[in-house]
Amino acid sequence: MKDKLLSFVSKYKYFLIYILLFAIISFIFNPKQKEYYLERDIRAFEENYYPQIALFSSGVLICIMLIIAFWKKFKFNQILNSIIFILFLCFSIFFLMQNTVTSFCLFINRLDTKKEIIEPYKTFHITDNKYFIAKNINHPNDFINQSDYYKYSGFKNASKLKSGDTITFRLKQGLLDIHYFTIKK
Repeated sequence: MKDKLLSFVSKYKYFLIYILLFAIISFIFNPKQKEYYLERDIRAFEENYYPQIALFSSGVLICIMLIIAFWKKFKFNQILNSIIFILFLCFSIFFLMQNTVTSFCLFINRLDTKKEIIEPYKTFHITDNKYFIAKNINHPNDFINQSDYYKYSGFKNASKLKSGDTITFRLKQGLLDIHYFTIKK
């Protein structure tokens, strides 16, 4: 039995390493990165910047592949096959693995802080002392809800908040201009 297990592991070691790495990234790394960001900031990044990053990176990969192909004097059908392979690879990486690529970008964003920002929010709708909406005092179209407040503050309820209270968020602007905060324990 032990010999069968060892032969199985040695035969499929790269596949097992891939599965282990994929599990660590999917279940530990990705959720951990999103703890530092408000949902609206992650959504804004994915809607505004992610398509640009995916297209730019895909273009760079295709250019690198074409330079290598011309340098090694590939035939036309080899170049065409390489382009199709790179397009499939880019689609796989940037669109099927969007969550993982977004998490890596969020990690890179936190490597350096450009400036610190203080955002004041005024609560205006509270129900049952736990569900509320707050509006940014400086930016009228910026709202937060209880989940953002709980994530930022570490509190599990909003029973101390009243309508008209001001909540202050200390956010940092990272390398990619995405706001993040330090987790309060």
